[in-house]
Amino acid sequence: MPAERSVSASAAAATGRVLEPNRRALAPVDSNWYTAHELDSYPRALGPIRIAYPMALGEARVAARVLLWLRIDEHGEVFDVRAGEADTPERLIEAARAGIAAVRFAPARKDDRAVKSRIQISIDLEAAGEQ
Repeated sequence: MPAERSVSASAAAATGRVLEPNRRALAPVDSNWYTAHELDSYPRALGPIRIAYPMALGEARVAARVLLWLRIDEHGEVFDVRAGEADTPERLIEAARAGIAAVRFAPARKDDRAVKSRIQISIDLEAAGEQ
């Protein structure tokens, strides 16, 4: 702050004008990640979420449901994808991250403003030949 004041003082001396400090209050940054029960509206995918079944898991693909925790920021960008269950294979999580990263979201809303959210979703992986 002292360096800023000296710049302002020298600018005022050079122009002969008194510089007023910027008195506009900046809107506080909301750093909270709101959970589903705290939201007025949930984030919404703006396109289909397509998850490619990882070939590394073998040819015998079976239908499966994957639970994921997503953190979506106030701009609708996916910030983080984590497994919703401890026994989820890491390759499925990697495939989910890749599929979800390609999708844009409408952000969650609380009190008429876009906010960061942390939600759990479930995604059904289809058996081989049904995709």
